[in-house]
Amino acid sequence: MSKINLPYPLRFLWNQLAKPPYAGVVVAVCLYVMIVCLIYPYNGPFTGHMIGFDDQARMVQALQLVNGGGWYDRTIMRVNGPEGFETIWARIVDIPIVLVVMLGQLFVDQKTAAMASTVILPFVELILLFFAARYAARPLVGKGESWLVVLFVAMTSVLNRQNFTFSGFHIGEASHHSWYIILNVVMTGAVVRMALGVRSRSPDIWLAVAISLFLAVGIEGFPLIAGAIAVLALIAWGFDAPRLARRSAKAVAGGALLAFLLLPIHQPPQKLFIILFSQPSFLGPVLVGAAALFLLIEGYALSFFGKRKLLSLISLGVCATLLAGLLIFFFPQILDGPAAALSPLERQLASVEHPEAWSMWRATLTGEQFVGLVAPGVIAMIAGLVSFFSTSHRRQRIKFLSYLGLTAVSNGLAQIYFRYVHHAMVSACPMLLWLWQRIRSRLRKRRVYVLASLLAFLSLGPFWMIVVPVLDTPTPMAPQIYAFPATMFLHPYRCDILDFAHYLNDHYTPDTVLNVPDSLSAFALYQTHLKIDFLANFPSQNKFIDNKTFFMTQDIDQARAIAKRHGFDLVGLCALFPLDPSATATRPYRDPMMVEKLIEGHPPSWLKPVDMGTQTDFLLFEVDKKALAETPK
Repeated sequence: MSKINLPYPLRFLWNQLAKPPYAGVVVAVCLYVMIVCLIYPYNGPFTGHMIGFDDQARMVQALQLVNGGGWYDRTIMRVNGPEGFETIWARIVDIPIVLVVMLGQLFVDQKTAAMASTVILPFVELILLFFAARYAARPLVGKGESWLVVLFVAMTSVLNRQNFTFSGFHIGEASHHSWYIILNVVMTGAVVRMALGVRSRSPDIWLAVAISLFLAVGIEGFPLIAGAIAVLALIAWGFDAPRLARRSAKAVAGGALLAFLLLPIHQPPQKLFIILFSQPSFLGPVLVGAAALFLLIEGYALSFFGKRKLLSLISLGVCATLLAGLLIFFFPQILDGPAAALSPLERQLASVEHPEAWSMWRATLTGEQFVGLVAPGVIAMIAGLVSFFSTSHRRQRIKFLSYLGLTAVSNGLAQIYFRYVHHAMVSACPMLLWLWQRIRSRLRKRRVYVLASLLAFLSLGPFWMIVVPVLDTPTPMAPQIYAFPATMFLHPYRCDILDFAHYLNDHYTPDTVLNVPDSLSAFALYQTHLKIDFLANFPSQNKFIDNKTFFMTQDIDQARAIAKRHGFDLVGLCALFPLDPSATATRPYRDPMMVEKLIEGHPPSWLKPVDMGTQTDFLLFEVDKKALAETPK
């Protein structure tokens, strides 16, 4: 049979996509994501929407800087009363947003430039993620096929359990979550190389940089840092490697020092040494410095005790206990983590109300979704365990244990807090690719090699992460699968806020105080010029409690007192407000809550319905100040 000669462009394309080093794969995936997002914009930035709570609030903070606000002035005065709301987010994430907006507004209005940034930056961050993922995968899968990890990252980085979209990298997002993912993958690659004893100092530098940027972006990264350090400490102890412990101590100490040097990005010089528990502060370098000290002590302990494993373990346990005790003694609120900024009642409400703070089994609504999210990580960990016990080669065992440990850390955190689920999936990708390589090598001599290889790829990630959860959705399966990077995002309670926001902006002045349910607060903040009574984040001066009480109370006089105390002018909500199933079941047997009174058309006398003259699922009520001031009967 004569060989088919393809035209040069097609031959070049084939060589880039189907032959090592597969450099065209990352370009193809990025083009696919871009095309799908353009074809299926739905209600994303192309229609004037931004995706999530953090994205809306982050953009307000960034635009405040663009419009002349001070670098250290992160207080949004349009929310939470006269004292405003000081955000907990570092300016370092604002920098790319601000640069794109400032460049864009040379050609278009600022609102359009802001939306453009939510299209441009997610694509740039996605490319950075792919390069970082390749860096993390190369020690395991080799240089020749390391670009193929992009396929697993793209097909298993699905976070949203109802709308199958790229976690943090979907167009319309402007928050910090994508940076956490990128930094975690960089840290994975650095930790593995250090554990393997790579002579180059670049892994040490990358680990220090990843740690410092983690702490600069936000305190949420510390559990991942602690997990990575624990993996290094475990490998150093298990393989009698005092040199690894001392090398790790230097790299982690470098991360602590660099984190301190980056603090002026977030805090003014006079506040460099303050301790904050919900945002980047001096506490971050202190905690990482303590971890570096433990690694240094471990290095000397391993040298001193030699092969006496039990004695070295006991000494390290005592050392860890003492360090932990000292940290808790000096910083007792550390036990509460970021919730230390909340009052006890706020802390309780936040853990009950915020799905991202729930464990994975609780955050996923169905068994199919839970299995779909868990399966790839479990497959990766099983592959790591089998590989570890299947070889006696020291270097190979260290390599497998490194990936296994880091994947276990990410998966474990996801089981505790759903916000870490994307780390669980992305961290598993190098091991999934390695397992695919092994399967493909056994299939090569089979006539159905191509089909079998494709089925193996699907079964290691995409089947669980995309197909299984889609089976549980009422929408057509095909678009959900092939268009998952840009699947339609549903606004809170399926209400589109744009028409509602336009009405508010056209009919009310900027000094008007609007009260909405907490999850709608950031949408109202970004889309309107009104004052928002409560922005659902912390610290909130206990307004979370009043906001929740106002809409959920059955005591109308209690709601009246809150409205009077906060000076509400307007109350708005979505008519599709989702009530707890237990509340719906008990509705015929109890008095209605305030939210039910408003939705059912029976507001109290001091709330007057507003006919907005437009098709919207939002309800709006003006506060009758005279009726509000009357003594309740």
